[in-house]
Amino acid sequence: MNITKKRLILFVMAALFSACLTISNASAQTSKYQDIATELGGGNLERGVKHLGKLAESGNGAATFLLAHMFLELGDVQKFQKYLYIAAEQKNPTAIKFLATSYFKGALGEQSFTKARDWFEKGAQLRNINSMVYLGIIYRDGLGIGVDIDKAYFWFSLAGVLKEDVAGQKEPEEFAAEIKHLVSKKTLNMTEKNIKSWLSSNPEIQPTSIPPID
Repeated sequence: MNITKKRLILFVMAALFSACLTISNASAQTSKYQDIATELGGGNLERGVKHLGKLAESGNGAATFLLAHMFLELGDVQKFQKYLYIAAEQKNPTAIKFLATSYFKGALGEQSFTKARDWFEKGAQLRNINSMVYLGIIYRDGLGIGVDIDKAYFWFSLAGVLKEDVAGQKEPEEFAAEIKHLVSKKTLNMTEKNIKSWLSSNPEIQPTSIPPID
C-alpha cells in the first residue's frame, strides 16, 4: 500500500473514532458494527477501532469492510464509499459483490453496467456465486455489452456447480435452463469441460478473517 493510501486510512480512522465516541457519549445505545468493534476490543470501543484500523492499513479487507459499514451507520456515505472501494481493492469478496451490485443498481448514485461487470468478474474469480449469476444476467440481457448467450449459460452453469446446497429465491440452474434452448450445441458440449478448466485455473481462496487482538 502506498504512503498516500496509508495516510488516507489513518486520517479516516481518526474521523471514525471521533464519531464513534460522539455517538457513544450521546446515547447508551450502540450500533451493530460498533458493538462488533467493542467486542473485538475486549469491551473497549476505542481499542477495537484502533485494532480494525491497523488491520485495514495492513490490507485486511474484512476489517476495512467492517469499518465501511461503521461509517454507513454513522451516516457518512462518502467515507463509506471510500472504505468500501478500498475493501474491494483488498479483494474482500463481500465488498466486491456489494460494490458491483451498487454500480449495477445505481444504489450509490452511479449506475454503470461496465463497472459492475468489471467488479463482478473480480468477485467471480474469488468464487462468489452471486457475482457469477449477475454476470450471467449481464451477458443474457446485453447490459452495457452485447448479448452473449453462450457466456451467460457458462456463468449460470458454473454458479450452479459451486453453489451451496441451500435453496434460494432462484437457483442458478433455473437461469441456465431458461436459456439452454438458445445455446449452441457446441457450447453445450463444451460447457462441462470449460467449467473444469475454470475451476482448475481459479482455486478456492479462504477469505480473510479478523483476528483477535494479541
